Amino acid sequence: MPNKMTMINQLKKYRLHYVLLLVMLIIFGSVMLAGSRADDKISASIISLDNGYGYEIKVNDKVFIRQEYIPGIKGYNHFNTEAQAQKVADLIVDKLKNNESPTIGADELIKTGVIQHETVN
Repeated sequence: MPNKMTMINQLKKYRLHYVLLLVMLIIFGSVMLAGSRADDKISASIISLDNGYGYEIKVNDKVFIRQEYIPGIKGYNHFNTEAQAQKVADLIVDKLKNNESPTIGADELIKTGVIQHETVN
């Protein structure tokens, strides 16, 4: 059985992950409560960062999601190419238009060819 200090250190290590998960759940809840109307304009644009690319999802020309790191995987990795960021952004747009959760999992990243396996460091 792990000692108390080990457990506390593990909680501190993953605290940011828990906060990010909570934020995503709040966003998802907002989307589901508000619902995507057929007349909502949902679009994606690629953003250039210091060490790669990310994307923004806009609803009615207002930034709804700004994603600077590849979602759904461990670590803070930017997309290597604009094409990779665009594939994931397009997937998010499709999900929002279909009233689905805008979350992305490692399995979807593998399927789209953005990553090769679940852990990228």
